[in-house]
Amino acid sequence: MRRTRLLARLLLVTLLCASSSFASAVAATNAEPRFHLQAIEVRGTRHASSGVVVAASLLETGRVYTESELRDAVRRVDRLPFVLAADLALERGRERGTYVLVLDVREARPFFFEAGLTANAFDEPLALDDDNLHATDLDRSNLAATATVGARVFLGRYGTLFAAAGDAGVRLGLTHYRLFGRNLFLSLGLSETICCPTDVPPLGLDPAYGAWVDRGGARRASLTLGAPFADHQALRARVALSTGDEGVRRPVLGDDARFVGGSFDYRGRTQHEVQLAWLYDTTDDPLFPFAGSSLVVALDARSLDADVVGAAPSAMHSDMVRLSVLGRRHWPVADRHAFAAGLSLAAGRSEVENLPGEGRGGAFDVWELGATIRHTMRLHEAKTAPAFRKLYWVSELRVSAQDTSSGFGPAYDPLEVAVVSSSVVWRSDWGTVRVGVRWVDVGNVL
Repeated sequence: MRRTRLLARLLLVTLLCASSSFASAVAATNAEPRFHLQAIEVRGTRHASSGVVVAASLLETGRVYTESELRDAVRRVDRLPFVLAADLALERGRERGTYVLVLDVREARPFFFEAGLTANAFDEPLALDDDNLHATDLDRSNLAATATVGARVFLGRYGTLFAAAGDAGVRLGLTHYRLFGRNLFLSLGLSETICCPTDVPPLGLDPAYGAWVDRGGARRASLTLGAPFADHQALRARVALSTGDEGVRRPVLGDDARFVGGSFDYRGRTQHEVQLAWLYDTTDDPLFPFAGSSLVVALDARSLDADVVGAAPSAMHSDMVRLSVLGRRHWPVADRHAFAAGLSLAAGRSEVENLPGEGRGGAFDVWELGATIRHTMRLHEAKTAPAFRKLYWVSELRVSAQDTSSGFGPAYDPLEVAVVSSSVVWRSDWGTVRVGVRWVDVGNVL
């Protein structure tokens, strides 16, 4: 009960702070000069559709906007996945008192790549390496390498299609803007991993804190409907279905007395997810923000079904309904540095049936609290034509605690996680390369 009250108070404070910031922004907007847009032009695009750029800006000709509203529109364009940089200019229109808004866009190449190399160190051995298919094979460190190549094409005036392949499998995405002639977008995502993806569900779905390794591969399909608004806000609805072939589930910290059940094999598993979310975003960059705030309030309903080998009954099932709040604020320091602080809260209700090991089940409460501190340094920047190159050094500390009232999860009360990471990221119009180190501690951290 105490934890529930504390989470409710923190949630109330977060929402009050967001409301206060929003009210201040509205008051400042009312005093600004306004511009009547006669036309909107997009310049600098070679492959991208100008219709998608205008649709993402949420601006319409014949309407009047303030300078801050136009700047906000540029930020929305800047957050498009194929836009590297965006700026605006106002030119005199044909009629007196009107203007032509010019959106100057620097687009990414139609072909792109992503690569990464991370050296991981664990405070105590963790069963998170895909090569270790038994819970007794634990790692204190590993080296994770990723590589992806892909291509993006534009369909008609408002459609985009991308395909990518790499170590994580094959991905396909289709997005349509200005759906039904409104400020709506619809996005379909499909992915398939051939071998051995690892998933660690939240304690609400697997209260024994297990890592699920799909030896036979996995597939995921998602459908997202978004409704952005001009005042930094958006509504989002998402449904997703994930399936995995035969595999093994093992406790992340290994088989010992702190867990119920331990390792077991399964013939297949399925996850369903439905999410409704409200988003508020004033950040100035989608990947490495130096200023602005973001807030996400989401209601999730998720389920997990698994066909367990050698268990009676063999059908494990769990449901979770959770309300979560995630907020982050970015502060620029000098010209090349920025600091960010974030807070996340989540609380919900879960029910588990036939958890392997002792056949336990029942309904219980779940909660999670997390905090993030981040420092970003821009080491190099060259964004004038024809070159676009940026080099960042990003360091981050993340701590979180989660717990349930089930009584058959980890003995830690609560389960704490700390992650310290530092990486150098190179970004160009061809893609990104990330090289870094990460230290992880799970259990009793604080």
